Amino acid sequence: MNNNAKATFSGNFGKQRIIFITVCALALLFFSVLMWGIKEAEIGFLIWHNSVFENPAALAWWKWITRYGLNIICFTEGLIIFISLKYERLRVLQPALFCALVTYAIGWLAGDALKEWIGRVRPAAELAGQIANTYVSDSPSYPSGHATKAMTLVLPYVFLAPKAGAAGRVIKIFLMIVALLVSYSRITLQLHYPSDIIAGAGLACALTLVALPPVRMMISKWTPGFNANKYFYMYIGSVFLFLAVIFLFI
Repeated sequence: MNNNAKATFSGNFGKQRIIFITVCALALLFFSVLMWGIKEAEIGFLIWHNSVFENPAALAWWKWITRYGLNIICFTEGLIIFISLKYERLRVLQPALFCALVTYAIGWLAGDALKEWIGRVRPAAELAGQIANTYVSDSPSYPSGHATKAMTLVLPYVFLAPKAGAAGRVIKIFLMIVALLVSYSRITLQLHYPSDIIAGAGLACALTLVALPPVRMMISKWTPGFNANKYFYMYIGSVFLFLAVIFLFI
């Protein structure tokens, strides 16, 4: 394994990054609760998106993003891992993607548990007659599952991946744009309140901190050139590609 990646995930990159992620998590979660309390602003923002339902092209675009955005993220991250097996300079990205997968797994469970515990009513049920969307999901609203999943897949990579040249920066920007589009699509389709989306991002930041210690512990035991690393990341890449396919059916 590249020494830069190992140093980063063994905890030798200092406290500043941990503090930054912590601040992001607290700020986003606080802001989501604050927005929830400002009902008029949230409702007004959702009603403003009634215009999306009057534009067939815009509606089709946002439905496509909300349907396939997670597939794009998982396929891209799986592809990055398999490409990195061939190009050594991209191997520094592997641990961050492993951390993203662990964060995603925790986020899936934690997000669904929070939904049921909080039990916030969906916009279509609470604002019937005021917004264009009439579909009421069986699951509660807060936090947004799509936003949580998209951000847990992307933010750990954005926060933790070491520098890998222009390619690494382009990948970060692309994945962040897709995650933001997936999250925002839930508002444009009036399936979630803005505070639901912000909570999903805040939860992703918080769970990055939860996933980081076990990922660090595992990686700190590895040594550069350890052959099992290659097969381990082939497995991780396959899991991402498997998720990309599974998301087509759920």
